[in-house]
Amino acid sequence: MTSLTEQPKNINLLADIQFKFEISDLPNTSFFVQTVNVPGINLTEQDIPRPQHLGFSRFTGVVEYEPLNITFLIDEYLKNWIEIHDWITGKKEKYASGVLTILSSQMNPTIEFHFSGLFPTNISEISFDSTATEPTYQIATVAFRYSKYTIKNLINT
Repeated sequence: MTSLTEQPKNINLLADIQFKFEISDLPNTSFFVQTVNVPGINLTEQDIPRPQHLGFSRFTGVVEYEPLNITFLIDEYLKNWIEIHDWITGKKEKYASGVLTILSSQMNPTIEFHFSGLFPTNISEISFDSTATEPTYQIATVAFRYSKYTIKNLINT
């Protein structure tokens, strides 16, 4: 049990706008990123049958990573959407690296998530509607798979 005298040194909360995301070889996409997630991870478990002990399991040591999803604004020449399209259809490198940088309340880098073996698995459609009364700026969502991510702390705490 921790003592009440051991309070956190920093009580500032993380805001959802405090980030930047960059993917190597996708400069047009990186510039327009609107949302990104820190993917969850799962540790695979193995059920072990034992008499009179239901639900007994042990971890296997196998880590499963959830997909990395980003949304971005599409530029009027579709350069960023085409970057992803060309990658999926095989016109670009097969794997890349990416860095998600988390920023402090003063917008200083605090933590980096480094993704390796990154590749897109799908990109959303683009819908046009001539009946709209106001223009809607188009966004796209792309899902990535990767081999792993590592976390790098940029500050001394």
